[in-house]
Amino acid sequence: MDKLNHHQKIGVKYFHDFQKRISRAEMVELRDIALSHVAKEDEKFVAEVCGSFRRGAESSGDIDIILGHPDYTSESKKKPPYIRRVVQRMEAAGFVSDSLSLGESKFMGVCSLPKSEDSPQPAFRRIDIRIVPMDQFYTYIHTSLSPSAQYYFGILYFTGSDMFNKEMRQRALDKGFTLNEYCIRPVGATGIPGESIPVESEEEVFAVIDFPYKTPSERNFGK
Repeated sequence: MDKLNHHQKIGVKYFHDFQKRISRAEMVELRDIALSHVAKEDEKFVAEVCGSFRRGAESSGDIDIILGHPDYTSESKKKPPYIRRVVQRMEAAGFVSDSLSLGESKFMGVCSLPKSEDSPQPAFRRIDIRIVPMDQFYTYIHTSLSPSAQYYFGILYFTGSDMFNKEMRQRALDKGFTLNEYCIRPVGATGIPGESIPVESEEEVFAVIDFPYKTPSERNFGK
């Protein structure tokens, strides 16, 4: 064990738990607890559990949460310690048991449900938390965008699936746009992307590229 790095030691410690799928019922419990801690830390946070859970899957491999905060935008000169504060609250409550990595924008770690009569020894689960600016990246200084725009691109991307994201991006290219987890921009004849297009919802991203809207449960391409 002494030759293993920190990540490997955590992997060995929870190997059997990490091999098990998380039922949707347990995911709902994990979501409710996680988001309650987020709200207690700061009620201004917006948060969403993405990945296969948001697509309506009956089981998931981990819990993937995306955060936004109105005081953190792409114009912010410094990232506030939002992730660290949220994680510290979760650790203090016993929800997060281990940390794999903790940076300014992303946390990777381990969490579990509290013990109960029905579950005296709950399984340990992988949890990822990311924060994205609440606005799109500014292409030009004068560009004015919705304060929640990047949040919608973020949840669209992190909901997946990977195959669905590839199809969306290809559709965007076919329609003369470039799409990523931050913004959508038209591509001119020179091949240089123009200004970011503001959106107020996921549906508007689909509309820009003339792609029929798919609910999260309809995005399970390739699982």
